[in-house]
Amino acid sequence: MKCAERGGHTAAEVIEETVTGKAVGWPVDGGFLLLARTADDALLIWLGVGRGVRNWCGDAEARVSEFARAIGCNRLRIEGRKGWQRILPHWTRVGDDLELPLP
Repeated sequence: MKCAERGGHTAAEVIEETVTGKAVGWPVDGGFLLLARTADDALLIWLGVGRGVRNWCGDAEARVSEFARAIGCNRLRIEGRKGWQRILPHWTRVGDDLELPLP
């Protein structure tokens, strides 16, 4: 939960969002994502943790994108540290977030 706390969220908030169905856990090879649909039809990758992120990030992006399109979302959004921009240079910075339009 340290990553959540660094991002300004408490462990209680993470549990509450998941238990109430507002967020869903998404396991990836070597990591774990927490996803939530936003009111403006983006799929928010709210939390992302794991080891070797560069090894699994591309596959996770493809699978999460497919899921997002299936539920009617038009883009992915990441709330996270600025370091994600180095890992995802094809994403666009929008304010403090990163976004990826879905075709």
